[in-house]
Amino acid sequence: MSETQQSQGGRPATPRWVKALAVAIAIAILVMVILMVVTGGQHGPGMHSGGSGSTTAPRSPSADGVGSPAGSAEASRTIELTASDSMAFDPASLHVAVGEVVTFVVTNTGQAAHEFTLGDEAMQREHADAMAHMPSDMHHDFPNSITVQPGHTERLTWRFGEAGTLEYACHEPGHYDAGMRGQIIVSNPALLQAPRS
Repeated sequence: MSETQQSQGGRPATPRWVKALAVAIAIAILVMVILMVVTGGQHGPGMHSGGSGSTTAPRSPSADGVGSPAGSAEASRTIELTASDSMAFDPASLHVAVGEVVTFVVTNTGQAAHEFTLGDEAMQREHADAMAHMPSDMHHDFPNSITVQPGHTERLTWRFGEAGTLEYACHEPGHYDAGMRGQIIVSNPALLQAPRS
C-alpha cells in the first residue's frame, strides 16, 4: 500500500515516516528513563548544563584529597556550628588534622533552609553554580553535604584527607555569594599548632 492509499476504514494510511518518527521518539524517551534510573536521578556539581558548562559527573571528594564520609562512632570529636539568616556560620574557621574524623553538628537558627557542604574552593564553586540552576523543590544527596531546615539540627561525620584549606558553605540560592562560608585548615598532626575549634 502506498503512502497516498487509504486504509480499510476509509481513513488515509499513516505515512511510514510518521511511524518511524514515533518509534524513534519512544526509543529516546526509554533511553532517558533508563539513564535516570541507573544514575538515580542525581544532580549536582558538574551535572547541570548552564552552570559550569560541564555535564560530567561531580568530582569525588576523596579523589581530590578532601576526605570521605565516616561513621559517627569513628569520630574523635564533635564540632557544633550554627547557620544563620545573616549568611554566616559560627564559628567561621576551624582547624583539623589529616585523617581526623569529626562529626559536625549543624543547627539552623534562621527562618530559611541552609546547607553545610564540605569541599575545596573549586568544588564549592561547582556546587554553587549547580544550585543556582536547580528548581527550589529539588533535593540532592551527596556524602559531603547536608541540608538543615529552619530550627533543625543535622549531623555530618567526615574523615579529612590531605593537608590544605577547605571550605564549608551554604549553596541555597544567593547564600554562597553573600559570603555564607567558613574555612577549614587541614594540617598534619605533628604540625597542628593552632588551637583546635
